[in-house]
Amino acid sequence: MGESGEAREGWSVSSTQVRCVAQAHAQGTVGVEVSGNGVDFHGSAVRYEYVSGVQVRRVVPSLLDAGGGATVTVEGANFGSGSNMECLIGRARSSLAHVSSSLVVCTVPGHVVGNVTVDVVSDGEAGSLSTESVFVASPASMTSFRPTFGVATGGTVVEVSGSNFVFERDLFCVFGGKRVRSSWVSAHLVKCVTPGGLLGRVKISLESEKRMLEHMGGDEFEFVSALQVQVTALHPSTASVRGGLLSVVVGRNFLPGSTHCLVGGGRLVSEVLTSSSMECTMPAHSAGSVEVEVGGVSGESSPDRVMFVYEAAPTVSGVVPGTLYVNGGSMVTVLGSHFKASSDARCRFGEEEVSTAAWQTSSAVLCSAPSISGGSIGKLAVEVSNNGLEYITAEDLLEVSLSIAIGSVVPSRASMQGRVRITVLGEFKKHDWSCGFGEERVVALESSISMVVCEVPAGREPGVVDFDIGITGSPTRSASVGFEYLELWDVFSVWPSVGPTGVSSVLNVKGRNFAISGIVSCRIGGYVTEGDVVSSSEVRCLAPKREAGVVKVEVSNNGVEFVGDSARYEYVAEFEVTSFSPTSGPAVGGTTVYVSGGPFEDGLSFVCAFGEERVEAYWLGPDRLKCKTGAHVPGNVTVGVGRGEGGVMILNTSFWYLPGAS
Repeated sequence: MGESGEAREGWSVSSTQVRCVAQAHAQGTVGVEVSGNGVDFHGSAVRYEYVSGVQVRRVVPSLLDAGGGATVTVEGANFGSGSNMECLIGRARSSLAHVSSSLVVCTVPGHVVGNVTVDVVSDGEAGSLSTESVFVASPASMTSFRPTFGVATGGTVVEVSGSNFVFERDLFCVFGGKRVRSSWVSAHLVKCVTPGGLLGRVKISLESEKRMLEHMGGDEFEFVSALQVQVTALHPSTASVRGGLLSVVVGRNFLPGSTHCLVGGGRLVSEVLTSSSMECTMPAHSAGSVEVEVGGVSGESSPDRVMFVYEAAPTVSGVVPGTLYVNGGSMVTVLGSHFKASSDARCRFGEEEVSTAAWQTSSAVLCSAPSISGGSIGKLAVEVSNNGLEYITAEDLLEVSLSIAIGSVVPSRASMQGRVRITVLGEFKKHDWSCGFGEERVVALESSISMVVCEVPAGREPGVVDFDIGITGSPTRSASVGFEYLELWDVFSVWPSVGPTGVSSVLNVKGRNFAISGIVSCRIGGYVTEGDVVSSSEVRCLAPKREAGVVKVEVSNNGVEFVGDSARYEYVAEFEVTSFSPTSGPAVGGTTVYVSGGPFEDGLSFVCAFGEERVEAYWLGPDRLKCKTGAHVPGNVTVGVGRGEGGVMILNTSFWYLPGAS
């Protein structure tokens, strides 16, 4: 390539296309030749042009609004005219309008914001030797300004509020066509000083020579003539000797930047609100009355005066009651000094709403405490004001506690030895909870939003104690409910102690200190059922059907603590009857009847039933019993065999009581 004739290796793409790398070369046009053997070169008619590098020297404007559609003019050198040229704004590519080799126009994409570089690229690759920057600002807006009026001679400082203000020298405030340079404070505030020579209402707006603000705004600012100031009223007209209260002075011909309040010849911090009202910060002063006057443009003071009274500041020393509960609300008495009988007197509790303070004496006011939210648990500041503006704060005088409601306690009683877990049901926040049993207090073992679990401590004596739950380390407590301590109970014996496997048997359990009230539970071989209390020393329990074996019989006064380690009940297998003989005898009784079958266990009691009469059966062996009939009226009766006090198995036969026989 070129006059040097230097050959470079190429890459064959196809029979009609080869890729070559152009070496560095001076500006100008050179021939391009191709060889298949490195000796014979052909194609001198094909030309390749070397051009100077693209240069970006200046971008106009350097500040513009975002939003899309805005353009910047790029000045530089060696801008090609081909369709492969484009602009690179930051990292965003955009279209380019070619004006000349030294001037192109680029379109700024709508999503670009901030300080970005501007470059000109060819074939997607940056080719400029230098770049320039442009600041793309979010569209500015003017929302308000203050004050809204000023003296016709000018000099009033106006604060213009809005958004997306950018620091620039050429940002102006325009008052009725007169432009004054603004002073940039922040992205939300600029300040301007009004020009002189205007009178009446004029439009106020912002203009920028770099941004398309074009009279942004349009509200009116009023230029007024300077007149003699007058003062007619002051509110409030009383405050504490501490000072710092904002008082509104009412009058005429007030002007921003020049009208101010005077007390004893001293100038106060003042702000003109309108031509007839102004806020003044009252200084600290000894108790008594002072004159308040207003100073004007030329330094003269108003011919009128208003009186302001300084009073002793109230103090707060106590609150009765000293505890509020969440979501409760109540009346509290605030104690202190220098309370004033005023319709403007107020109370405030922490950050909650303000309530009216009802004056009782100079040392007591009655306040309605609002419903306190759960986030205010702990100490709460109490504030009192004689005028609804100045508040005296007292810390740590009022405690806010949770309004804790207990749903139920399970179980609600335990033996004197304690060591039983109880579950308190209700709605609970996440805290470290504790349970109170009379004068004893224990830390909860576990808790959730619906329950608190505690272990019952040993009792001092039988009886009911107050039970509550509370937050550990805090005086916060729930309302109390009763919890009962019971004397230790015990089980001595069970009768019968043996019974069949196939039937449910009623057991008489003997012991002591069984609870007369509430539910007493029986547990027989692990099966729990409600017992029938006969007395403090006897309970009837129902033994369920189950397989043969020996089981524990236990009793509980609370459904949790079961006692009865020594009491046992034995289930024995069912028996069968194969014969019952004889089947008749004299009505006077005395007939011996033999029962065959079994198995009949030695040591158990058996009975024979003749109609409704039950007589003892005597054990003769594992397969044989004998009974003796009693006297009965002549006739036919059913017969059966059973164990002790248990049920009787009725047989498919009968017994005849014969008349007159002996």
